[in-house]
Amino acid sequence: MNEYPEEATKEEIEIAESIIYRVLDLFDLGGQIEIRRRREGTILDIQGCSNAGRLIGTDGMTLHAIQLLTTMIVCRKIQRPTNISIDVNGYRHRRRMQLEDMAWRAADRVRDSGRSIALKPMIAADRRIIHMVLSEEGDIETLSIDEDPETGTKSVLISLAGPEGGGYEEGDYQDR
Repeated sequence: MNEYPEEATKEEIEIAESIIYRVLDLFDLGGQIEIRRRREGTILDIQGCSNAGRLIGTDGMTLHAIQLLTTMIVCRKIQRPTNISIDVNGYRHRRRMQLEDMAWRAADRVRDSGRSIALKPMIAADRRIIHMVLSEEGDIETLSIDEDPETGTKSVLISLAGPEGGGYEEGDYQDR
């Protein structure tokens, strides 16, 4: 089994590009799509957008929605899964760096205080980064908790591992 995903086909990229250009038009934004092939898949990065913040949204929520809809449409048209990611001006890399820094700072606060900390609710892809970053830390454990009924997102609870971590008790965490 190949450990890297298959590259997107020309057809997949063309379908995704047409959707993205339609979204840019609906948002009344300009921009060009730069195609990058990485080991994690094919990235369609929207460059030169006149208002990238509108496409990204708060904590990447709008970009996540565009990604989800584009992927669903491409999959439906080609009748199989696709591995296309959409980015805006390299936002996803910057977001990953922010999340890694947030994870390390929260873990240090948990170690210093001995109390669990819950980060603000975030999309599953962001939570996964937090879990992965801290997975090698033997004294720290993470758990996704408390779905936000408005957004459907969950928080990541970061606590000390083992019996001294005390697990999770209602009210025994800080919202970040």
